Amino acid sequence: MDVGAIDRSATSGGGPLRDAAPVAKLIGLALVLTATLLSWNALVLAGVFGTLATALVWGRVDLRLALALAAYPALFALVFAFA
Repeated sequence: MDVGAIDRSATSGGGPLRDAAPVAKLIGLALVLTATLLSWNALVLAGVFGTLATALVWGRVDLRLALALAAYPALFALVFAFA
């Protein structure tokens, strides 16, 4: 994992996600986690994923970096699921 790339992504640019209040970002994170953990409906989960993907594109986040960061915990989840 390239920590330098994460730092550069967090400090460069000026997208709307970077300008949002930290409390708003924490509330958004809590809502996404709640919807993901409590939902048994695949359409709801697809909607949450679509909303997150839209926010990434709208916020001008480097998609390659975002996918790499998302793959890291997913890899460990697979290891724990099959261990």
